[in-house]
Parts: sequence; structure tokens; C-alpha cells
Amino acid sequence: MDLHIYPQHPVGKYRLDFAIPDKRIAIELDGHEYHKTKYQRTNDAKRDRWLYGQGWTVLRFTGTEIHQDLDRCLDEICTLVGVGRLNRPQK
Repeated sequence: MDLHIYPQHPVGKYRLDFAIPDKRIAIELDGHEYHKTKYQRTNDAKRDRWLYGQGWTVLRFTGTEIHQDLDRCLDEICTLVGVGRLNRPQK
């Protein structure tokens, strides 16, 4: 199965960090700089509800999750998409 992941993918008035449009999966990376205030978190919640209403599943990962355990994040995405584990080059 070919898996196409698009960065900065537009959906309605929003732009997703990453999207798998064929599966309607949005992948959002929540850095502290852009998601630290109550206002920003409220906007994220409204955006998520709108996306859910359009049939999208939203996965959110914090910067800490990405940096500390990228493999677990990738495994979670692969499980949702229904593909096997990704083989990543070792550092």
C-alpha cells in the first residue's frame, strides 16, 4: 500500500501540519510556542471538532513526545492507518 503524507495540507479554512488525505487523518505537532495559552488551546479544540465533523481523525503530538519517543508516535500513526511499522534509518 502506498502511503501519501502531505505537509501543510489545506482543509477548509485550516492548514494541517501533516495529512493523510486518503484516510482523512490529520497529524498535528503541538509545539509549546503555538499551543501554550488558553486561547490557542480553545482554537485547537474548535478546529479538531470541525475536522471531526468533516470525517477527519486528528492525532496530536507534543514536541516532547516527538523528541523523546518518535518511534512510538510513528507506531501510533501506522496502527491507525493500518500499515506495518515504518523502517527508519538509525542515527
